[in-house]
Amino acid sequence: MSAVRIYATADMGPQGWRADAACLGQHEIMDLPEDTRHIDRLHVRLALTLCAQCPVRAACAEHTLHNPPAHHCVQGGLIWTKKEIRAAHAELDERPRVPCGTTQGYHQHIARGEDTCQPCRDAEAAFRRRIRHRTTNDLALF
Repeated sequence: MSAVRIYATADMGPQGWRADAACLGQHEIMDLPEDTRHIDRLHVRLALTLCAQCPVRAACAEHTLHNPPAHHCVQGGLIWTKKEIRAAHAELDERPRVPCGTTQGYHQHIARGEDTCQPCRDAEAAFRRRIRHRTTNDLALF
């Protein structure tokens, strides 16, 4: 298993949820052999059990669906083999591009593994400010 590992590490920047992941430092459990004929069911069950107990499983699953792993593994509560990885990458590549300068554009950059452009970062920041402002105003009513 010589593939690049993208599991949770404490220094994941904007995806700080990974610091709370149950798989943090558990690569030997989460990685699967590249030859799917040699996947041990007990190994997979152990990895899925670890995912099931994870406090950030929902965030991980959401991230994993938009950023499929590059190697065979259990990630986000899903079993990723070559077939699933290819299908997920093909689906991401077939999506029509949305215009930059929107929150959808920002998230599309992330999903495609691209650097976000300044107009998209600005749109995402403005959206987050509106959400914070709305939440603050809603609390003021009580």
